[in-house]
Order: sequence, then C-alpha cells, then structure tokens
Amino acid sequence: MKANDVVLGEVYELKVGNRTTQVKVVLGYPEGGWEAVSEKSGKTLRIKSADRLKALRKPKAEKAIPVEVEPMVAEAEEAHTEEVVMDALLGSEGRKMHLDEIVKAVNLPVGNVSAALMLLELKRRVKQLPGKVFEVVAEAGTKKAPIAKTIEVKAESEPHAFCCGCGRQLENRMKWYCGDDCKRMAKQSGVRYCWNCGKKVEKGMTCENC
Repeated sequence: MKANDVVLGEVYELKVGNRTTQVKVVLGYPEGGWEAVSEKSGKTLRIKSADRLKALRKPKAEKAIPVEVEPMVAEAEEAHTEEVVMDALLGSEGRKMHLDEIVKAVNLPVGNVSAALMLLELKRRVKQLPGKVFEVVAEAGTKKAPIAKTIEVKAESEPHAFCCGCGRQLENRMKWYCGDDCKRMAKQSGVRYCWNCGKKVEKGMTCENC
C-alpha cells in the first residue's frame, strides 16, 4: 500500500512477521508514519511505512434468494372472487345490484370486486348499468328461476369450505382463509389446504381430486 492510500479512521491489516493483525489508523505524523491502535489488544502502535499495511478484504455480498412466485394461486383467487360475485348477483332481486351492495355481500375489498366485475363483463356474464349497477346477462334459451327457489336449492346443496391456511372448516364459503393471519402463514410456509376437502395440497388452492 502507498502512503497516499492510507486514510485516518480506517482499519487495515498490519504485517507482523509472518502474521497479520487488524489495526485502526488514528493519527498521522508530519515527518512520516502513523499511529494506530490494535483492534484486538487496544495497544498503540507506531507504523513507519505504508508497505506494512494492507486493505481489509470486504466480505462478498450474499446472493439474494429468489422468492418463488405462485401464479396459480393468484389465478385461483381471482376465479374464486368472480364466483362469489356472480353468486351474489344471481341471488339478488332482479339479478342486479349496486357495486356497494356487492362489496358488502361478498365481504371482499372493493378493488378485488371491481376487477372481478370487469372480467365478468369481458366474458359477457354481467353488464354495467348507469349508476354503478351491475346486472346478470340472461343466457339465450334460459328462464330466470324464482328467487326464493334459487336460494332454497343453494342452501340445501351448498358444500362446506375449508381455510387454505389452516385446514379448518369455514363459516363463510365466500372466503379462502379464516383471516389475514392464516393467509400470511400460508404464503410464508408454502403449506396450503384444499378449499373443498381440507386436505394438504402442493400447489394451487384445491387438490387434484377436487
């Protein structure tokens, strides 16, 4: 190392025979040389030549571990949101609802509901009316079933749902998780349970059998 490269306050390796020790340069002398303090013993040393100093090797930065992204999970959540939004519209009077009513019925963030409605519009399953009112598009050759009958059949045939984060049975089939804690735990651990039967799954939100 050259004398011009020595910086006060920096730590260097000092050659002592066949060994090296770390010292911190604290003072420079006008006539040449430096005063340093041993990092190990705290003793003060006089260094006359910069040749005895060597810059410390900086540790290599650890490579960032890439986070595994699960696109299938996001797609499954979007599909589930579309399903519950569609169920809410089908069960409403006249098969149409205001955006705020849909959000309240499905108990999901307004952004998720708006995105689901936009996709349903593109698929021509719903249409938007003035005033943020959405209506189910009637399929050709089908008749609207009475509202009371539709609700009664759904109540009898609706299967159970299970939390994808802990596997416990859900009270509300319109949700994937018991709450935010289960959702956070599932994303961190990578362990999920089938939404339909409660068994562990390797990928997605439902098992192969379901």
